[in-house]
Amino acid sequence: MEEGIAEVFPKSKNISIMKKSLIILAAFMMLALSGNGALLFKAGDLWYSDMFGSQQLNPGEVCVVRPPDNKGYFEIDVTIPAEVNYEGIEYKVKEVGGDTFYKCSTLKSLKIEAPIEKCYGPCYYCPVLEHVVFPSTMETLGGFIGCPKLDEVILPENLKYIWDDAFQWSYIRRIIFPEGFKYVYKRSFQYSAIDEIVFNGVECFWEYSFSEMTKVPKIIRFPSTLGGIAYQAFSWNEFEEIWFEENRNGLGIALDYTSFYNSSVERVYCNSREVPELFGPLNFEHDEIEPYDPSSGEEPACFPFFNQAKGITRLADLNKIRLYVPVGCKELYAADQYWGSFTIEEMDFAAVEAPEADGGAKHAFEVVGKEGELTLDSLTDEDLAVKVYNTSGAVAASVAIPAGSSISIPLPSGIYIVVSGGTTAKAVVK
Repeated sequence: MEEGIAEVFPKSKNISIMKKSLIILAAFMMLALSGNGALLFKAGDLWYSDMFGSQQLNPGEVCVVRPPDNKGYFEIDVTIPAEVNYEGIEYKVKEVGGDTFYKCSTLKSLKIEAPIEKCYGPCYYCPVLEHVVFPSTMETLGGFIGCPKLDEVILPENLKYIWDDAFQWSYIRRIIFPEGFKYVYKRSFQYSAIDEIVFNGVECFWEYSFSEMTKVPKIIRFPSTLGGIAYQAFSWNEFEEIWFEENRNGLGIALDYTSFYNSSVERVYCNSREVPELFGPLNFEHDEIEPYDPSSGEEPACFPFFNQAKGITRLADLNKIRLYVPVGCKELYAADQYWGSFTIEEMDFAAVEAPEADGGAKHAFEVVGKEGELTLDSLTDEDLAVKVYNTSGAVAASVAIPAGSSISIPLPSGIYIVVSGGTTAKAVVK
């Protein structure tokens, strides 16, 4: 070894280099053993550190991290506390490391009690994870891609952002977006399955955010906070109804030309006296389609609800879809190159929304819309007096249903509100 070194360096210089190397190594070891080294300890079932990635946390703060042997956790139910005691010192839990529960094969339930504000990647590919609860302080959320059994997600009330790929390949029964929510980022729910989605507040959906879902609700209602839907955000899905509300901040609604590409829909409800604008197509990752110029007068290469399988390949084919607009707005929408292609009907949205808001007692009867008729089934042991209203608020039918029986009412195609006492329901006749 020394002869090999001596062949390159003179012996005197070799000794000098070795001394310098020893000094540097000693200094490095002293640094590692000093107060600047990372604190790492185990309390209960979890490991903690005062380092969040490469960032040193404030004194008295720690982060939940992956076990140092890198073999992962094998717990079933995990609760991340707000504080943890180690050697008589109380530490505040401020973060969860990015790969803390990565590929944890046993984790079924995760509850975060610590007042964490951002969570990016703690639970990638957890095959049996079913239930997650976040603290009210959470504002940015991500990191649950590849959790196919994740069926219960309770979004915190202060949440503002759902990060890229957050819930890909999940099966969520019901997800409620809180008021004040802002952005759903790229691919957040792509390939997932969701039974019910409630958008109390969302400003923008980014690329592919709800694309190619394996299961979607038949009805999607967008909130009055909506400003824009980006490239293929809701593409390749099977919908029946889509509802848009006028933006309450006066910003208008903008849809990318591919926002609902290859998505089926039978009815679109646009409760807005300002016609939504179309933009793009614009994909920040792949410039597959040239942006369309409406002033050219040409047919766009694609457009929302373009669906070759359903025979909608030209703007004129959109007449297969019914578009409901506020009373007095039919001509406004008909004049638009895109929206004017739908079969447009005016509708009193107030007449539809009021019964829905009142619908506390929906167990008195059950109503099903069919081809050319409504079928009503009594679910009580009392006779029911029932009135059926159309979307203009006019009475379309008035009938009595004997206790425990069923009747059918022939009606033209359209939307109807069925009212009996305080019980209301909406149904569609095809």
